[in-house]
Amino acid sequence: MNTLLPAFPSDIIAFDVPPQPQIDQHLHANDLPSVTVSNHYGYQSPKHSIPLPFDLINEVLNDYLDCSVEHEDGWININPHNAFNERHTHPGSDLSAIYYHVVPDNSGHLVLTNPHHHTHFNVLSHTKNQNGPALYITPKANQIIIFPSYIEHKVEPNKSTEDRISIAWNIKLTNSN
Repeated sequence: MNTLLPAFPSDIIAFDVPPQPQIDQHLHANDLPSVTVSNHYGYQSPKHSIPLPFDLINEVLNDYLDCSVEHEDGWININPHNAFNERHTHPGSDLSAIYYHVVPDNSGHLVLTNPHHHTHFNVLSHTKNQNGPALYITPKANQIIIFPSYIEHKVEPNKSTEDRISIAWNIKLTNSN
């Protein structure tokens, strides 16, 4: 009998949430200046409190974690045509999260770089599991994606003529449940 043992996985959690209309009100209620962190040609707000469904998010995280979490302040990303976010990580955090509010067709993948750099060796890039050099995720509206903060990631250029709007934030693991 053959057994495939998943060694050293990096868990990525993706789940849908109900539409969050309060985000629309929040987008228009804040006249915060754009900051430049990882974004190019788009708007990225400074970190601030953003109303997200944290109770629902915590319910999902409880299925995967044996500890409590602390959600940090988030930031708004508005990427118009050709805007993108360069490859980066989130040092000092345990998990990073993205809520996709508006996702037009052809507005770019979230690209997570495999943290195991040896996967670029030929044999590992030809296995039938997700051992390749990157994972390309096509986000959809009302979806949250959570991943370890040490994973390098980027957002491809938005090739749509409509804005892609997302909210990102970091999560810290706290004491055991």
